Amino acid sequence: MTHVCASSMSPTTSIPFNNIPVNIPVNIPVNNIPSINSISANKKSLKDGGIIKIIVNKLLDLIVIEINNAEMKENIQKKIIYPLLYMIYSQLYPYIYTFIIIIILMFLILISLLICFIMYLKK
Repeated sequence: MTHVCASSMSPTTSIPFNNIPVNIPVNIPVNNIPSINSISANKKSLKDGGIIKIIVNKLLDLIVIEINNAEMKENIQKKIIYPLLYMIYSQLYPYIYTFIIIIILMFLILISLLICFIMYLKK
């Protein structure tokens, strides 16, 4: 069964996995992924985690491509970044305001000491 995925608008195929249909993109470039036979023939690749490295690199490439999608960037901002910033601000705003008030009070004390010093010098 082939249909178009709504998020990336690329054709996907549905494969059942534990009786749950999983949509897998059809047009993923797999030219650079060697076959299992060629990797198993190369013992050094298996010792260094060669097939795992290849799979992880391909997955990371696909994740980066999907994250760079404009719609996905908007979703990340709306659903992750903005709520996170709001939560941080709501937790820290009393401390921020307290810090600002302390700085203003220190500035007022400094000005009052300066005025007192000037008055002392005039005597």
